[in-house]
Amino acid sequence: DMMSQMCSFGFRSGEQVGQSRYQCFHLPGTA
Repeated sequence: DMMSQMCSFGFRSGEQVGQSRYQCFHLPGTA
């Protein structure tokens, strides 16, 4: 989905700390 697409785009930090894939969608720079 769109959320996981953003993560794959380079915002996977949320997953690396054990958070949901949606968390990395909320990282700075995705806005």
